Amino acid sequence: MKPEEKSWLPSAQVLEQWLELSEKRGIEDLIGKSLLAPLVEFLSRPSKHFRGQLVRCGFELVNPNGRHEQYVEGAMQVLEAIHAASLVVDDIQDNSELRRGQPALHRTHGLAVALNSANWLYFWPFETIEQWDLSPQIKLELTRACHRALIRAHAGQALDLGTPISDLPQERIKSVCLASLELKTGALTALALELGAILAEGTPGQITELSRMGCDFGTALQMFDDLGNINHKAYPDPKRFEDLKGKRPSWVWASAAELLSVDEYERFKKVVNTLPEEEEINCYFESAEWVREAKDNAKSFLDNALDRLTLPSWNEAAVNKLLSIGETLKRSYE
Repeated sequence: MKPEEKSWLPSAQVLEQWLELSEKRGIEDLIGKSLLAPLVEFLSRPSKHFRGQLVRCGFELVNPNGRHEQYVEGAMQVLEAIHAASLVVDDIQDNSELRRGQPALHRTHGLAVALNSANWLYFWPFETIEQWDLSPQIKLELTRACHRALIRAHAGQALDLGTPISDLPQERIKSVCLASLELKTGALTALALELGAILAEGTPGQITELSRMGCDFGTALQMFDDLGNINHKAYPDPKRFEDLKGKRPSWVWASAAELLSVDEYERFKKVVNTLPEEEEINCYFESAEWVREAKDNAKSFLDNALDRLTLPSWNEAAVNKLLSIGETLKRSYE
């Protein structure tokens, strides 16, 4: 988003009025400095807004001429807000240095301010939805979808934080990694298509189908991102190898556990343990044939997700648009 597109964030003056203090307390400058300013800065950073595009796809797949089209942009902003909040919290929990090419928000504004701002950003979209001139039923469906996505995403984050993936038996790793991918990235992409479909007044069957497809789409997205994390061309230090250093569930761990023999997998773990030194792991990945198979499997997973677009009721132009996004996604991680 560009700075001028932040109108969905309230001004400090509007927020103070909304807080309904017993009388005007003159806290606008303080609220602006410690809450809104960090968010405006973070939301202004360059982003592909990939998930936001999926909101519009969900709407157009069901009914591109739906009567609630004017709220699609707002729903895209709701989705981006929830996603941005999750990134800030994720960076705090992972002790990350960078986000979107700049220092993570807790590095520039301090942990306490970053955490509070992100938590506030989780909640404000619900107030935004409440202000829309929609039927109570549609607003309820929108908020329920957001609540469910947040609960699922936090459960996925618990998997990341609770157990170093390298401590699990090799035969459990793929299943746990896929659960993490599905609950975190999958939940948000499912929400994107759900929001659009709900605004388009889709049937329960259509919304459920798009939710499942969106979850698979997001899981594939995270697979490609995880593979990009070991690509020296895609991730400059210190972001590169972040998932391996943190022993967090990822498609790299899942693929290694699935594709390597017991002895080969043990060697992989030993190489990972040489981090943060990168010389040995760079040499390892230069000759690791299984990485190509892992990428092929990610492409197949994405293709299977897109194959779910089989209902004859879907809008053909929107189907082609989503297929195009999928192809772009695959090429972007080559």
